[in-house]
Amino acid sequence: MMAYQVQVTVTSYRRRKPIKSSAYLRFVRSLPCCACGSTRYVEAMHVGPRGMSQKVDDKDALPGCRFCHKELHQIGPVEFQQKYSLDFETEIEKLNTFYESNLRGTY
Repeated sequence: MMAYQVQVTVTSYRRRKPIKSSAYLRFVRSLPCCACGSTRYVEAMHVGPRGMSQKVDDKDALPGCRFCHKELHQIGPVEFQQKYSLDFETEIEKLNTFYESNLRGTY
């Protein structure tokens, strides 16, 4: 049996602060829920790459009514995406692109 030597190099990295944008969050809240389509009680659901309840970029938010937002926290992002046939990454990219090219500075 051969022994392998593994060299690990640890590099320090600097955590960047999450992007905050109250204008973008207003835009997100003006849209219908991405899951059920409701236009009532819409909140910004932060669904970015970090875990739930951790600080994420405001640009990683999707519109969700308060009921779907609660459900997201109850069943988790994987099951939520499957249930509503959503791909958070794709939806976030679409919203960011639309906002940046059409609405930036108007909200």
